[in-house]
Amino acid sequence: MERVRERLIIFDIDGTLLLSGTVARKLFERAFEEVFAMPPLLNGLSFAGRCDRGVLSLLLQRAQASERLASEFSHFAARYAALMREQYPTAEGPRLMPGAKKLLLALSENPEVLLMIGSGNLPQTAQIKLQRFGLDTFFLHGVYGDLHEERVPLFAAALKLAREELHWSGARERAWIVGDTVSDVEAARKVGVKCLAVATGPTAADRLRAARPDALFSDLSALEDVLAVLLA
Repeated sequence: MERVRERLIIFDIDGTLLLSGTVARKLFERAFEEVFAMPPLLNGLSFAGRCDRGVLSLLLQRAQASERLASEFSHFAARYAALMREQYPTAEGPRLMPGAKKLLLALSENPEVLLMIGSGNLPQTAQIKLQRFGLDTFFLHGVYGDLHEERVPLFAAALKLAREELHWSGARERAWIVGDTVSDVEAARKVGVKCLAVATGPTAADRLRAARPDALFSDLSALEDVLAVLLA
């Protein structure tokens, strides 16, 4: 019989569990140029808090080629994933965030907890990033940036999946999003769950604090304190 889990914790990847340095962005740019035969207009564009499909949509809008998203998205996704598979596992720059693996290990051992990924990455590239640091085994389920351009529908889809297919039976007060951007905080509020913000990504702690997350940590290394918040 499938166990009933009352606590749901949805983790972002980039800036929260790990940092990729510049390699993922460079390979995204390369895949874009190869598939669409033009350079991406990236001036002023941050990937933080965005979904890959949304980034691609914006770049095609800038190039006045929006109609190509639907017809060529799968080609882009396949090429980007292939480049990541070839280069990311041994690239210089990616690193695991402090305390991330210990926290996931502790949460995975709690029978009340359902762990999910809620990431703007494509599902293929998310797995490549997680596998490099041995984090993929903690997450059997997730919602990714291949189907959603914004964080709110992404997290709403994660909640729907958890409720309807993964036997999450808890109240929304027992659901958390763990992320590193203001977009994560705001999306959590809009879908009616709590947010633990961590200042390990590009967003400064003061800016995260101003967004009023339910909890804020400098990183995930204070294991007992983080667990006390998530499991209260």
